[in-house]
Amino acid sequence: MNNKYLFSIVLLLISIFLVSSSMPKSFSKKVTKIFKKFYQVETPRLEIEKIGNVTNNSIFNHDSIYKYSIDDEYSGLFLIRKGIGCQLGGCLTNEKGEPLHCTKPDPNQQLGFECFYYFVSIDTSNTIDYVEITDYPIEYGYEITNKGWLKQFQGYRGDTLQYGKNIDAVSGATISANSLITDLQLLYKGFAVMQDSIESVSTY
Repeated sequence: MNNKYLFSIVLLLISIFLVSSSMPKSFSKKVTKIFKKFYQVETPRLEIEKIGNVTNNSIFNHDSIYKYSIDDEYSGLFLIRKGIGCQLGGCLTNEKGEPLHCTKPDPNQQLGFECFYYFVSIDTSNTIDYVEITDYPIEYGYEITNKGWLKQFQGYRGDTLQYGKNIDAVSGATISANSLITDLQLLYKGFAVMQDSIESVSTY
């Protein structure tokens, strides 16, 4: 076998290991697919490192945060996050009318929230790069998985997002859409702070 060809195979296997060993298997395939499709980056050029579970930050709420490098250059952060979707029967809210966290249906009211998962990344200029719904098992509100609608969040840099104003309303998905919009604004703040700390460390 040609040595150059053998080296390419070894490099590919090592790169796949670097990506998949740093995150749950259920996520690694989805993340690799996203980077290949959106960033047009093949696995050998991509390195992903888990920063850790953020437990001292109310924004991230024990989320696993990952940083990614392309061609050995730090390029940004990403995570796969849990969002809130409404069941067909209705939704539970607190006394202020705000959505509760994902929960089982209330046994008396038959109301509750179901969960969906989405990928979000931010680049080194503190700009949201990409948002994609990776898993939406809910019957109601599926319209937010539309890539055309999600594309509105690309380039987001922390301005106020308002459903139906600077973010298009989507029929049949008001709860899920507002949940995503609210969460992205919170995540952006946390991402920006974390990004600054990573970049300040890397300059030494």
